[in-house]
Amino acid sequence: MLHGYWELYFENRFRILYTIDNKEQIVIIEAIRHKDDY
Repeated sequence: MLHGYWELYFENRFRILYTIDNKEQIVIIEAIRHKDDY
């Protein structure tokens, strides 16, 4: 099961931080950051 806090790198420019909640069956996007911000 994919549950918890995850990071995804998109096109080497954006970092997407998200949480997966299996009980509610939802994905919550916590933050989207550009590569210049981290």
